[in-house]
Amino acid sequence: MKKFALGFVLATTLLSSAVSFAEEAATNAAENQATVVAQEVLQVANQALVVTDKNAAGYLTLTNADAKDVVVLGVTAGDVANKAEFHKTVTDEKGVSTMQPVDKIVVPAGGSFEFKQGADHIMLTGLKGALKAGDKVKVTLHFEGGKTQDVEFVVKNPGDVK
Repeated sequence: MKKFALGFVLATTLLSSAVSFAEEAATNAAENQATVVAQEVLQVANQALVVTDKNAAGYLTLTNADAKDVVVLGVTAGDVANKAEFHKTVTDEKGVSTMQPVDKIVVPAGGSFEFKQGADHIMLTGLKGALKAGDKVKVTLHFEGGKTQDVEFVVKNPGDVK
């Protein structure tokens, strides 16, 4: 009986250790996976959002440290605006400027793409609430391949953006 009890205790201890080890390995794997998913696709700098009535224009610089081009397929700002899209400003032969939607943005390998006044920008239309200088606004970039990256903008006065 003592041998059976000792064997039972030993088996229970081994099983408990194996379960603990498996749980720890699963937790570590999940944490490592979360780290990989959370890594930025692009480096972001110079974020500024300028508000005009019910719309806003976003400016920033995206830098791609990867050896491959990164394709940005779209942008969303569901908490802040009814619609978000990439725009470019085009000036015709008469000097009249208009904004046109752009389907995607390509950030070249080892290079940058700049959204700036009078050129490419992120357009938020149908703002859901008033925004003032200093407010922070989150938008999400959507990449080819299904990845996303959140970007935080700071609302600035038009004269404060170069």
